[in-house]
Amino acid sequence: MTFLRMCCGQHHQPVMEIRNFCRLCQQRLRPVLTLCFFAIFLVIGVAAFRDYGVSADEPAMRKFGNDSFAYLFLGGPAPAGQDWAFFNPVAQVMMRGIELALGLTDGADIWFMRHFFTFLMFFLTVVLFYRIAILSFGGWKAPLLGSVMFMLSPRLFAHGFYNPKDVPAMLFFTMSAWTLLRLLEKRTIPRLCVHAVSAAVLISMRPFGLMMPALAMVFLCAGRISTAKKVASGAAYLLVLALILILVWPFLWHDPIRGLIGALFNNASRLGGGFYFGEQVSAAGVPWHYLPVWIGITTPVVYSLFFVIGFSTLWIRLVMHPLRLLREKPASALALFWFSLPIAALLIFPIGIFDEWRHMLFIYPAFLLMALEGVQRLILILGKFRGTLAARLVIYGLLGFQMGSTGIWMLRNHPFEYAYFSIPARLAEGKFELDYWGLSYRAGLEWVLKNDAREHINVFVAARTGKAAADTLPLKDWNRLYFVEPGEANYILDNFRGSGYAHVFAEEKKAHAITVDGVEILGIYRR
Repeated sequence: MTFLRMCCGQHHQPVMEIRNFCRLCQQRLRPVLTLCFFAIFLVIGVAAFRDYGVSADEPAMRKFGNDSFAYLFLGGPAPAGQDWAFFNPVAQVMMRGIELALGLTDGADIWFMRHFFTFLMFFLTVVLFYRIAILSFGGWKAPLLGSVMFMLSPRLFAHGFYNPKDVPAMLFFTMSAWTLLRLLEKRTIPRLCVHAVSAAVLISMRPFGLMMPALAMVFLCAGRISTAKKVASGAAYLLVLALILILVWPFLWHDPIRGLIGALFNNASRLGGGFYFGEQVSAAGVPWHYLPVWIGITTPVVYSLFFVIGFSTLWIRLVMHPLRLLREKPASALALFWFSLPIAALLIFPIGIFDEWRHMLFIYPAFLLMALEGVQRLILILGKFRGTLAARLVIYGLLGFQMGSTGIWMLRNHPFEYAYFSIPARLAEGKFELDYWGLSYRAGLEWVLKNDAREHINVFVAARTGKAAADTLPLKDWNRLYFVEPGEANYILDNFRGSGYAHVFAEEKKAHAITVDGVEILGIYRR
């Protein structure tokens, strides 16, 4: 018996040394791999930010930022229009400040600066997502995996360069979630104030942001502290939040209560919709399945599969043991509410969303957090039958195949990632929005300039975004273009949105087309 123990001990010692060596390698790999991923992500952004056209919202948002900057710092009049009344100008004002500080006057420089700034907001969103995932899952592998999935989400990646409204909202939702979790870890005045600032800016950008202070109150009250401390921390939080909200939202400076109520009713009264299953649904509002369908057909299939598993698992846990989930896994519980409450609000109130689901991009970090929850849950389930190692190989292999194929698709279709569908693109053609923001006009104008040597080219663009896209061109090319009416044009460029994605110009006159997966998103016609 003693001999057997000695033999086992002799064999056990090398095994323990190998395990310790592996743990040490993992500890050292964590910062290296994380730093490498985010460095690569940043390099990709720096390399890609000049590749995109101008989205339909960008000219209006630039004017909004310019007018707001003039009002706040140069004594100009208060901006007119709906955006000023119901949307915080903080991101747009910062872009205007950078534009002035750098002395930018060329149109291309201005739009590219704005695209780079928007990308930095998207990049910071992924960084904060990584930090939240660490708080949720404890290690570094799942957070890093989720961050790679975030980057390899084609539509989100594209929006991360040119979406001036929804990317800032997604950033501040993610920031508010992270600062709330930090506050729950340690209830201090500085952490409370940081969370209140991020939540206040969020509310001023999206009425959905009101759910964040509501969730903060729920989590604060669910903690294992005395009732007196719960009341004190909750009251202090609401007071600081109210004061900061008025401070950071210029529209509330003159009449905070009426301004806030007006903003909420305005957003709740907008009819949404767009081109959906082959028809315009804006007149009657969106059907209940609008958002789930759009998320399903524009998100990689494997991501959605794991999300369904994680979402179901967390809801079962919440129903069975609500306090345990709130106390022991606050990050998971927060992700569940972060995703579910806005969708519930859409079903209950007539809140308008349109142009696919871009107004709801702020729920995507929560979507991915629950997808990671699904990954872990499925590993546990399959591990009982085939062993943990086999389960990991199968699941990570499936995820690796999805991420690899998605990454290749993005490379092949850059910079038109915004036209990604998880279903065959031919099934979406004529049924769903394609290039609704007109980003392909830049590529269309570049083709015209490359293939027509004339010094004076008359062009008609079916959407006003086409004219803004010309600003991204070199000055010598910009000078060759003259925007005219169809009857005077040498070329007609059409992204098909104005005609319900029907091709109204003669096919025999088509000179070229911008396509994604064989589907035309822009037609170029000669006259």
